[in-house]
Amino acid sequence: MTVDLLSPADRARLEAVFEVRRQWGFLGPGPVTAHVEHALRFVAALPTGSFRAADLGSGAGLPGLVLAVVAPDSEWVLIDSRRKRADALRLA
Repeated sequence: MTVDLLSPADRARLEAVFEVRRQWGFLGPGPVTAHVEHALRFVAALPTGSFRAADLGSGAGLPGLVLAVVAPDSEWVLIDSRRKRADALRLA
């Protein structure tokens, strides 16, 4: 398990978003918490300070949404070729 980089409120909000995405069939097997923990492993690869990044094939928003919350000075573009998923990313 990673050091908790998310506040309890941010973690709860993200897990609620991903649970809905699971119900819509956008998220693979396993508990939502495991998906969030997996996304947090990418934090070590992020640059410091403000930066721009893209999450290609974002689907449910992993890891992009998690990383955007962890790095609030960053600017993210989450991209998915399927319209339904792209629309859901806009809502998130």
